[in-house]
Amino acid sequence: MRRILVSGLALAVLAVVAFVLPTLGLGADAPAPDVKKVSGKVAVTKGEGADAKVSAITITTRKTAKRESEVIHVKLDDKGLELAKLDGKMVRASGLIEEKKDGDKVAKTITIQEHAEYTPKTKTPAPK
Repeated sequence: MRRILVSGLALAVLAVVAFVLPTLGLGADAPAPDVKKVSGKVAVTKGEGADAKVSAITITTRKTAKRESEVIHVKLDDKGLELAKLDGKMVRASGLIEEKKDGDKVAKTITIQEHAEYTPKTKTPAPK
C-alpha cells in the first residue's frame, strides 16, 4: 500500500512539473526575441584627445507622416563599433531593441545584428 501511495505521489509531482512549468515561462520553449529593423543617420560621440574612443553611437530615424523622428542608442559591442565607421551616413540596421522607461520618456537601445549603408530615395516633383 505504501509503495502505491509513493508511486501515485511521484506521478502527481511529474504531472505538475510537466504542465505548470511551461506556463510559467521557465521551460526551454521560450519565444525567440523579436528582431526589429531601423533606418536613419548615424552619429558617433568620442571622448577628447587624439586617441579618443567611441563613447556613444546613435541612429536618428527620419520623421514621416505616420511617426515622429526618434533617437535609438546603439550597444557598444563589436557590431555596434563597426557601425561607428559610418558616422554621418544613412544606414539600415536590424537587431534586438530594448526599451527602458524613464518617466514619460522611453529610451531605446539596439543590439546590432546586421547593418548596411543606404541612399534614401528622393521624391521627384510631379510634372506640371
